[in-house]
Amino acid sequence: LGKARKKYEKERQPAVIKAAEEIFSHVTQGSYARIFKPMDSDDIFIVDENEQVKGLLEMSRGTREQLYLALRFGLIEEYEKRSEPLPLVMDDIFVNFDSFKNSFYAT
Repeated sequence: LGKARKKYEKERQPAVIKAAEEIFSHVTQGSYARIFKPMDSDDIFIVDENEQVKGLLEMSRGTREQLYLALRFGLIEEYEKRSEPLPLVMDDIFVNFDSFKNSFYAT
């Protein structure tokens, strides 16, 4: 049962999280390859390139901010598939990013 659950959680994540994964991986320069939300919890976890799982409290503030931004962009991406695109205004979105992982500035 545990194996089936892990497989389900790995392969059947909500579309917003799937969209955010690609963004988060890019922002962290591949340090984190996956985001997942367990079936029985509202928590969100990330998985690094070594398959180590981290919860929100185990992440640096910068990594959490990058995750939240990736989730927002994932939500926007999914929203725009079903609705009229709207303008997006953000202020100081990079202020708490980890400095060594600021790849958004380069893109």
